[in-house]
Amino acid sequence: MKKFLRDINWYRVLHITLICLFAFCINFFLVNQQILEAKSASKLHKAFQGFELLTNSLYGISIVGLAVYVSKSLKKSLWIQYAIGYVIYLLVSYFLVVTRNLNNGGFKFWSLVKNQFFQGGTLPTVLMILLLALVIRYISKNIKNRAESKKTRHSRDSAALFSLDNLLKHYNVYQLPIFLFLGTAIVNDHLTLTALKGSLDNIVKMANLNSYFWTLGTEVAISLAFFAVICYLAWKGIKDVVARRASVSLAITTSFFLAVVFNYIIQATISTDGKILGRYIFPGATLYQILVLALINVVFYLIVNRYLIATTILITVGTFLSVANSIKYSMRNEPVLFSDLSWIKDIKMLMTYIDASTVIFALVGIVVLAAVTYFLWKLLSFKDIVSADWRVRVAVTLPIVLLFTIVVSIFSRQENGKIASNIPILSGLNNTEKLEWMGQSVVARERSLMFVWTKQLTSSKMEKPNDYSKETMDKIVKKYTSDANRINKSRKGNLSDQTVIFVLSESFADPSRLSDVSLNRDPIPYIKSVKQNYTSGLMRADSYGGGTANMEFQALTGLPMYNLSSSISTIYTEVAPGMSRMPSISDSYSSKNKIAIHLGDANMYSRKSIYRRLNFSRFIAATGGTEKGKYLGTLGVYPSDANTYQTVTENIDPSQNQFFSVITYQNHSPWDYTDDSPYGGSGDGFDSAENSYTNNYAKELKQTDDATKDWLNQLSKMDKKITVVFYGDHLPGFYPEKTFKDNPKSQYQTDYFIWSNYPTPKQNHPYVNSSDFPAELLLATSTKVSPYQALLTEVLDNASIDKEHKTKEQKKIANDLKLVEYDLISGKGYLANNEKFFKVSKEK
Repeated sequence: MKKFLRDINWYRVLHITLICLFAFCINFFLVNQQILEAKSASKLHKAFQGFELLTNSLYGISIVGLAVYVSKSLKKSLWIQYAIGYVIYLLVSYFLVVTRNLNNGGFKFWSLVKNQFFQGGTLPTVLMILLLALVIRYISKNIKNRAESKKTRHSRDSAALFSLDNLLKHYNVYQLPIFLFLGTAIVNDHLTLTALKGSLDNIVKMANLNSYFWTLGTEVAISLAFFAVICYLAWKGIKDVVARRASVSLAITTSFFLAVVFNYIIQATISTDGKILGRYIFPGATLYQILVLALINVVFYLIVNRYLIATTILITVGTFLSVANSIKYSMRNEPVLFSDLSWIKDIKMLMTYIDASTVIFALVGIVVLAAVTYFLWKLLSFKDIVSADWRVRVAVTLPIVLLFTIVVSIFSRQENGKIASNIPILSGLNNTEKLEWMGQSVVARERSLMFVWTKQLTSSKMEKPNDYSKETMDKIVKKYTSDANRINKSRKGNLSDQTVIFVLSESFADPSRLSDVSLNRDPIPYIKSVKQNYTSGLMRADSYGGGTANMEFQALTGLPMYNLSSSISTIYTEVAPGMSRMPSISDSYSSKNKIAIHLGDANMYSRKSIYRRLNFSRFIAATGGTEKGKYLGTLGVYPSDANTYQTVTENIDPSQNQFFSVITYQNHSPWDYTDDSPYGGSGDGFDSAENSYTNNYAKELKQTDDATKDWLNQLSKMDKKITVVFYGDHLPGFYPEKTFKDNPKSQYQTDYFIWSNYPTPKQNHPYVNSSDFPAELLLATSTKVSPYQALLTEVLDNASIDKEHKTKEQKKIANDLKLVEYDLISGKGYLANNEKFFKVSKEK
């Protein structure tokens, strides 16, 4: 250690430290000026006035200090390097401005002045330093020349005192000021300043000088160091490319380049014209996404340790992510979520969403990219190893992994959706307004896709209700046991006295409710007649163009998705596996009499394991089920509704009361079924593809209507009580967004009815959530309830989505359901083993 310390050139360290301190003081002065100029900082500005002389003095001293160092080397090559670097910075900065205005339909790319392309805020300071350096250089040379011409001891001593050669003889890092100047330009860029102002907003409003000095100083120091290092690595990386060799510097430079490019592409695929809460994108969102993508790229480069191979893979993955994001957003108005990556294992299913030309284009792109990689490696003799020293790779990778670990830890400790308030970038992104209620697509547009992924990976499944405790849960059990006893006095029998069939009809939603859609003929006259005569109405879907499994879960369990964290994408895969108990309307039936039917893959959304947990003895599916369906004839791409209904009919046991959970498949995308029938439609302002989908979808609905009519007629003739709960899971995802502008709610409204083959009174619940079906079924059939179902009944009557939750009682009921849901999903499971709470009294 002593030898190591002795070998350090401490004079050189001192020079580097002084240069960095001078650069920091200049940046603190410049950034501070920008912040204090704002109207919202008037109170802070007044408090800061006593320190203005100090900061002004430090700014002046720092200019002189840097000028002294710059005067040591005034090579043209260094300043050409600065000029080139500055131009590249302007181009990258403007590209980021374009990226941040993807949601701004009025943004004009060519309005360079208006869009602040020419950012010269730091140029006067750099020019002052350069001019002063020239003066110092001139004076120093004159003193030295005069001393040498006089050749006296006194003159030589005087020259030694004033000569820069003596003063800076240990200084040789001539490029350091150049990279610090470029870093200064980026720190004072209007995009960076916006992010800094956002993170300091609360401190500025409170006019807390101590916190302001510390926070601003820390953020300026970190930003300056980071951007200066990036500039250095970029310069070194470019040199390595010219030399045809890979390096850690080139890997880091490429990582950031790819991050900037794919940040643009990813956000472009989910862009929509218009502001969200007065902004097109949140300050810091772009920086956060670029940092996350870039650091992931860096780690990948160092793991693979082959520059060209890693670059090819990263470009391929980034392209696939962008294409998938575009396809999913166009179909479901939702970005690709981290949980969607589980679909990779089901490539066959994924391919049904992708046009064949897109697949061909992607394959050609991969082949071309691979060919380019081979050309660079083989023909140009490119040295592909990033770093032969594993210690270097570990030294770079470990801090990045540690940083990600810290970020995950920060988000994991959030309380009521908020994290600590003093963390740069993260605090502003997470704590400023809650957008989750607007949907993942809005959050992804305004806060970035990587922020959505971060939240999804770190958020709890449910926020803990403030009053959650064993005592509270005991009170809920007592209250709703009493309510169940009261309700059951007017109910006739048990649900298991009949056969119940839940039918989730894929993408079923009456298009005539959409003002932009024109239909040749009504494609669903029979289903509309059923709705007129039986309990029926509209169901609120949680997603557009998808989310089937989530509707299915809610309809069976009575647990609404609106109580869960907005980061949850698929309940079956993200929530259900960890539940202490999964109640279901099917619990009234024995295992042998519970049958699931889906003429697709039983493993999709982990359905097979879910139904196994719900104690279903049989799962009839095309593949992966306990038995294969016999009727798999298609209408378009997927098995027809008629065949699904036929499968149900053949499995009804006349001697047993059964429960069926049925998921149809016919009306799933790509809506390419066509026939010669007069049924069809089009949309006002729809493009040719959207009109084709609308026309074909209307024909598919007619087929659903006919098949449903035939099926219910068959059921009506059976000598046993049967009730059908029929509902559409979501709208088809082909409608353009403008279709819903006059009625945004219509994007999430489908149709439902509860039909019985025996007389039942029509109930009045015109607008329900899918989680209301268990209670509504029990009400429509006048059957007895368990304490849990009594709670669901209270929610249906007083606290569902059609209620405004204005009264204290309504809020209490809604909170009781939230407490029960939390207990089963994220809580201690106080109710999990309480059989009486989930069973109808005297029910076996």
